[in-house]
Amino acid sequence: AVVEKVKIPEEKLVNMFIPPQTEYTTVTQCPVTKQKFKISKDTKAVIYTGNKYYFCCPDCQFEFTKEPKKYAR
Repeated sequence: AVVEKVKIPEEKLVNMFIPPQTEYTTVTQCPVTKQKFKISKDTKAVIYTGNKYYFCCPDCQFEFTKEPKKYAR
């Protein structure tokens, strides 16, 4: 079997991560709903084009990953 490597353009690359404990209780704003909330151990987050984005719920993370350019600052 031949495995072909596909290069994903940087503007489409969205990496999920778990916020570090040092960021818990920091107030941030969801890029999808614009709702303000405190980061916790359950907060969904991604890195996109070198910037961190935090989401108020898993649905917002899903929406962001579908169209990151629409929501990115």
